[in-house]
Amino acid sequence: MEEHEQSIGFEYKFVAALRLDTAIYISLAPTLPLLLSSPTSIMIPNFQHWGGVNDRFAMGGRDVMLNVYAIDQLKFSNQHLN
Repeated sequence: MEEHEQSIGFEYKFVAALRLDTAIYISLAPTLPLLLSSPTSIMIPNFQHWGGVNDRFAMGGRDVMLNVYAIDQLKFSNQHLN
């Protein structure tokens, strides 16, 4: 994503991570005020935790999603591969 941002000369303010089997049927626009007021927060659904964080959907400020969420998901994936 960072390479893409550099190539187009634009940096995203927010990032959403969705599993391929996830569909969104409602507008995410109502979440924008919360994201703007709390760019270091990550929003996740409050269901299907299965003993951890729901991995179907997450949305947050660009930096927190790249530096916290993405790294955490990578660690989790690597644990299950070994």
